Formats: sequence, C-alpha cells, structure tokens
Amino acid sequence: MKLMTEKDMKSLQYSDLVFKVEGFNLISYRYVGLMPSNERYLIFSCGEKLEWLYISYHKGFSGEWFMGEFDEVFEGNFFIAKHQAAIDSYRARLANKL
Repeated sequence: MKLMTEKDMKSLQYSDLVFKVEGFNLISYRYVGLMPSNERYLIFSCGEKLEWLYISYHKGFSGEWFMGEFDEVFEGNFFIAKHQAAIDSYRARLANKL
C-alpha cells in the first residue's frame, strides 16, 4: 500500500480500489469517475455510499488515501504509529500541566 499523491488520484481508472483513513479505520472505496460539472471532484463508491473528493489547485486534497493491494501488516503498523502519536500527545499535555 502506498500513500496517494494528487498525480495518483488523477490517474485512477474506473473501479480502481483505494483506501481512505477515517479516524482509526481504513475504508475501501472503488473509483467511479469525475463529477460531470467539475473535473476537480472525484467520485468513489463504498457499496451504496458515495464519497466525493475535491482536489484543490493549490492544496491538493484532504485526508489520507492509499492505493495498492490491501496489506494487513501495513495497516497494523500504520494504526499502531497513529495511536502512539496520540498517546505521546496526551503525555506531553499532561506533563505541561504538572
């Protein structure tokens, strides 16, 4: 699995599988296509749920998106690091209060 760039997003083909980080979950989506009214919006499907993503001219896109074949070890290590960063942040805040 690889963190996606704006170039990766623009090169997606119909039904390509991508993964979006939502909190401490990794949600899989299929690429559907571009929004007809504005080609800066990409449309993804997760079953019956549709998700759109805007690619800004200057800031790219929001969120963490991954592409490639699902890798359980990568996912585990990614979320362990994410939890560890949250724990370290809480420890720093507590240390400042003492």
